[in-house]
Amino acid sequence: MSFFSKALARLGIGAARVEAILENGTLQPGQDVSGIIKVTGGQFSQKVNKIELLIWSNYIAEEEYDCGQQVCLREIEKHHELTRYELVADFTTQPGVINNIPFCFPLPLSTPLSLGRSKIWISPRLDIDYSLDKSDEGYLTIEPNSLQNSVFNALTALGFVMNKVKRAHRLYHRCLLFKNLSVKHKVVILVNNLMS
Repeated sequence: MSFFSKALARLGIGAARVEAILENGTLQPGQDVSGIIKVTGGQFSQKVNKIELLIWSNYIAEEEYDCGQQVCLREIEKHHELTRYELVADFTTQPGVINNIPFCFPLPLSTPLSLGRSKIWISPRLDIDYSLDKSDEGYLTIEPNSLQNSVFNALTALGFVMNKVKRAHRLYHRCLLFKNLSVKHKVVILVNNLMS
């Protein structure tokens, strides 16, 4: 690879492209995530040392800012890495050639549910010396498992309705606020604690 090609690859121009293609995008915590990693060679050959699959989730954090004579709060979206898996992959990409690498791993039991503005996604990364890779993210929909559904159904039977979903950024837990409209009681549930 010429010096110019190496320089372009370091900037991600003409580099290999990676994409996670999921078998099933709707899962429950603890289920297996499976699919293939599609690595498409760029404009020149590149040695891939390993492939990482990162699972991310968003959350809303409150941030203080100066708005004149007082301090105000605003909500900003942040991202949190839930976990990462490493695939041993020692190969060299060739220009335009597609390599498909299968994967399967368990979704962590603490994975947040897809409620409210919650998003969960898989971001694949190629470990290529001195280079940026271009990657596409694969989004997941996380549904409640049977234990979580039992709790939600019991609360509904007691007359509670889900009012909102709140993400506590310091502890990184999803909280659900249920209200009983007839007697004005509130129940707050830390969803991640339903898993153990």
